[in-house]
Amino acid sequence: YLLDSHGGHTVGGFKRKLHDKHFEFVSNGFDFENLFPEFQRVLKKMNLVLFCSNKQVSSLMSYWEERGFSTTLLIWHKTNPIPFAEGKHLSDVEFIIWVREKGVFFNNDAHHKMKSKVIKAPTLISGRYHPTQKPESVIRHLLSMHSQKGDLVLDPFAGSGTLGVCCIDMDREYIQIEKQEEYYASSLVREEELLKEKQRDEIFKEMFETGEPFEQIRIFAGTTFAEKKEKELKKEKDAFDELFGELR
Repeated sequence: YLLDSHGGHTVGGFKRKLHDKHFEFVSNGFDFENLFPEFQRVLKKMNLVLFCSNKQVSSLMSYWEERGFSTTLLIWHKTNPIPFAEGKHLSDVEFIIWVREKGVFFNNDAHHKMKSKVIKAPTLISGRYHPTQKPESVIRHLLSMHSQKGDLVLDPFAGSGTLGVCCIDMDREYIQIEKQEEYYASSLVREEELLKEKQRDEIFKEMFETGEPFEQIRIFAGTTFAEKKEKELKKEKDAFDELFGELR
């Protein structure tokens, strides 16, 4: 990103506060002249989604259009923006550029409202792992429109791993790259928590399908399938040894 206050004179200390909140490492953009050719090298087909500030829209779209790719400007409309707007427009949008070549997937079966160029979602107020963390609802929307189940999705600026947890939940494969160790660690925590939650859901589903009583559901609710099976096998082995051990 290229960040500024977008808030006029009432928030004159905003740039200093950005530095205090460790925004500096994402505030000056990136060297896209060297990075974008790598995208072209590793992607089977160009199907790229870029979050950016208004200062970057023109240069980023021009870069890809000059190389023969199609671009579309999407908008994330933040429904709960910070109300600082003295002398400037409210900072209630974030820009998203979709870059593509002919033949890439687009979800034409989606409802027409899903095809809007405006995605409405609130920003995260609490529970952030990263200063520019995106809401899962926005990432899920983009994944549902531009990828299919089983697709491999690359995020070279993974942050705290929002794309990864969305891919797990939506049955996409993914590769995430993050150079900040603390955010990489956060992404692992989020993935582990989601996988445990999915395992619990599978356990409840199995219990209801097999008709096992609620007492057993409570016993196994915090236990993985592997642990459950291991305990069952050990119990069977112990019973076998008790009955037939002396005959061996």
